[in-house]
Amino acid sequence: MTTSADPNELDDLLAPYWSTSRTMEALRLTADGLAAAREDGRVLGLKTSDGDYFYPVWTFVKAGENITVKPGVAVVLRALRGLDGWTIGVFLRMGAPELDGLTPEEWIAQQRDLEVLRDYAHVFAAEMRRP
Repeated sequence: MTTSADPNELDDLLAPYWSTSRTMEALRLTADGLAAAREDGRVLGLKTSDGDYFYPVWTFVKAGENITVKPGVAVVLRALRGLDGWTIGVFLRMGAPELDGLTPEEWIAQQRDLEVLRDYAHVFAAEMRRP
């Protein structure tokens, strides 16, 4: 994905974030467990140029005493697995005609059909991987 957005625009689009330690605490994971979840496409981690990771707070939901990745976000993460975290974050926050002009995040919040979202994410992933 080519973007003309500078780092501040991306930060504005994708913030707020949790640190790695806060995310480990919230999800009750070890450092290795969080790294595995990120690599497996179960958690959205945004890698900085320093090699640190930050985790968008809006991708999580609290259910009782547990914090988990929102189910709709998990659908997108599985469909876009292997793409850069920043690309996935932008995907989640950009409106799409395929989703009636909503962002995937809005689609999820409105509890729309997750199959439609998954199908759109697969098409997006295929386009991103095309040479």
